[in-house]
Amino acid sequence: MRRAARASLALVASVVALAVLPHVAQASGFFLLEQSARLQGTSYAGTAALADDATTVYYNPAGMSRIKNWSFAQSGYLVSIQSELENATATNFGQPVTGPNGRNSAGAGTDSAVGATMAAKRLTDELVVGFAFTVPFGLAYEYGNASIARFTATKSKLVTYNMQPSFAYEFYPGISIGAGFDIIYADVALNQKLQPPGFEEMNVRLQADDWTFGWNAGVLWEITEDYRIGWAYRSPLVFGLRGTAKVSPNPLFDSLQNAKATVTFPDTWTLSGVARVHPQWQILGDLQWIHWARIQDVNVIFQPRGTGQGQALLPNQTLPFGFRNTFRGALGAEYFHDEEWTFRGGVGFDQAASTDRTRTARLPDANRILLSVGIGYNLTRHMAIDVSYTHIFIPGHPKIDQVGTGTTLTGEYSSSVDLFGLQLTFTFDEGLPFIS
Repeated sequence: MRRAARASLALVASVVALAVLPHVAQASGFFLLEQSARLQGTSYAGTAALADDATTVYYNPAGMSRIKNWSFAQSGYLVSIQSELENATATNFGQPVTGPNGRNSAGAGTDSAVGATMAAKRLTDELVVGFAFTVPFGLAYEYGNASIARFTATKSKLVTYNMQPSFAYEFYPGISIGAGFDIIYADVALNQKLQPPGFEEMNVRLQADDWTFGWNAGVLWEITEDYRIGWAYRSPLVFGLRGTAKVSPNPLFDSLQNAKATVTFPDTWTLSGVARVHPQWQILGDLQWIHWARIQDVNVIFQPRGTGQGQALLPNQTLPFGFRNTFRGALGAEYFHDEEWTFRGGVGFDQAASTDRTRTARLPDANRILLSVGIGYNLTRHMAIDVSYTHIFIPGHPKIDQVGTGTTLTGEYSSSVDLFGLQLTFTFDEGLPFIS
């Protein structure tokens, strides 16, 4: 009875986690690492080499070769970003701008939820297939509608959903290859205030979306039962975003216009290792390179909507990202206390895609240091739960000096991130159990 009750609670939590998917950037740029709460406990060390459950479908499909029969994994996260723009100055068409009551600061933090669902099934001695539903990229920053930053940005939101069928094939004992096909949807919303000279403040909301396709591949080398190395690659993604721009109130510009932009999300390379250095201790490492330099200037083009004669169009805009290529490194450890309890810890460094010269109010990115802890508990022979916590330090006070069309914004940010993760894993070595 007790075991059945625990299983029922786990299934309910799994459904809740699935229902609260995306929206916030936790890694550099707007890349999301949150696909495994177990790996979160090691600051995402060993992502391409651990391969202990179905989450390897996303991190390295070759790792599915270690799945004995069935594996399901459901992860859910709460991400809390504390971000404050301080000592700010701003202008709009040469006129000084302040926030409410003359404030020269503005909060941009958000609380958001992220989730991931994955499954893998062995078909033959050599072949394993899997599927992942994940959120690989996400972003959410929001300033008040009356803040000092309002003519640069009020709301910035990116949500992506990725469906990934994959396979793994062990073509030689201990050496496996894997590949997956990515079907990805992206939805972008950007808001800001606009006030040309002689007019009242207007609100501009840009929304656009698109589907695209990509691929991923990996290799896993199990040197011995205690040592393995994994390599994984994810392809770039080209989105031809199409949508609308709404202006309200609209004494000057057409209230509804078409908008389009093309942007390429980065490809990534990951090298990971796992070493069982003691019957109770396992060391994990990760090194990842992210091709953020694919994103430089993003041109937003506005066009009339329909054939009628409308008012003026918004001027075409260039979003100056100016990203640089980055790397991420992590080192973690797992302590297997007994057959039920596992304790984890890890530290990581995540290089920012932007610098003081290219940082924007929509993405106040900066170098990050991750400190993580986690606990795993085997509820039953087929079911495990993992809970993790990560605090992300953003050292110093990253500066912003942004110049836009008729606007300027300078200042510095004080930021940190707290990440709470929960994962439920179901593993069946001899097929799905019969439930009466």
